[in-house]
Amino acid sequence: VTRPSNGTGPDELIGAGLVIGADGRRSMLQRALQPAIGDPLTTSPKSWFGFKAHFPDRTRGLSRRIELFVFEGGYAGLGAVEGTRLNLALIARVDALNACGNSPQRLLEERMLQNPLLRERLGNDPPCSAWKTIGPLRFNVRKPASHGAMFLGDAAGTIDPFSGEGMSNAVHGAELALPFVLDA
Repeated sequence: VTRPSNGTGPDELIGAGLVIGADGRRSMLQRALQPAIGDPLTTSPKSWFGFKAHFPDRTRGLSRRIELFVFEGGYAGLGAVEGTRLNLALIARVDALNACGNSPQRLLEERMLQNPLLRERLGNDPPCSAWKTIGPLRFNVRKPASHGAMFLGDAAGTIDPFSGEGMSNAVHGAELALPFVLDA
């Protein structure tokens, strides 16, 4: 690895027996070593995007469950989060979103709330947060090691769109990597 100087001398070359890349989904190290593994650059009607918003919790915590709901063009998970809110996280195909004017709120109203149980859970309450989105999503696993580097968490592969899974995968991956790190 080359560390740029602060302007007082030449760049410094730093060597290591093993480099751990735990720099996330858009890992600069992973992309430098394997340029083809990045996020998709284009979308098609069959591409997937993830969305989430918080809603008032009318369920008093959903009895500590996460409920899954399938709708035309995608699926959603509903779970309680801190305070008195529910987190609605979903993935939808581009064609389903296009049919709803590219609006996640319209997708909710026109497709998802056709499910009576989800309609009961959310009622007519508007979201109490802005809609957030990510995509296009990719569903693949990267190489766990390449060119003397070992990757952990989202740098090794993502499980779109479940936020937080990269952190738990990184911790578990660190446990698995420990013997190799000690050997290096």
